[in-house]
Amino acid sequence: MTISGVSHLAVLGGANDSQTFGDLHFYNPVTNVWSVETKPTFKSREMHAMVAIGGNVYVSGGRHTETGEVLLDLWCYEVASKTWKELATPPDPRCCTAFAALGGRIVVFGGFNGTDTLHDDLQVYDVETNVWTVVAVDGAPSVRFGCAGVTVGEKFVVFGGSCQEGEVADVHALGVYDDN
Repeated sequence: MTISGVSHLAVLGGANDSQTFGDLHFYNPVTNVWSVETKPTFKSREMHAMVAIGGNVYVSGGRHTETGEVLLDLWCYEVASKTWKELATPPDPRCCTAFAALGGRIVVFGGFNGTDTLHDDLQVYDVETNVWTVVAVDGAPSVRFGCAGVTVGEKFVVFGGSCQEGEVADVHALGVYDDN
């Protein structure tokens, strides 16, 4: 993400053997300096998803290590005002998803709910309207968690992950289009 004309790396959360972390850190590669931006008011987490769009950082889902709870939330950190706000609730709790920005939208695939349910659907969050939509996709990857996602042009590319049979190493380029 870009802050004051300089690209930064944003990092939030994570865990070690006994504790989950919740601070938001920014790394400035020009000055080689890390800074702690803020401690969010929401639960600390690991296995969550995070992306930057238009000068804001979006954080969703994940798992609270101390309780094992898979989280059902979406938060936005507005860099300019240094404030967090909670946004529309996702369709279901998830962690270990593929998560990426595609235009003014956040695209989510896969993940699991903390029990035995793995997902193979595509969810899209519209930043402008604050609305989640579940999108049917022909040729979607099989159910999985721990997969990665990235956008290439107008495609959302999902690769790898784990499923009930073990690890997978396939790649799927999914078209995500507006219905309008």
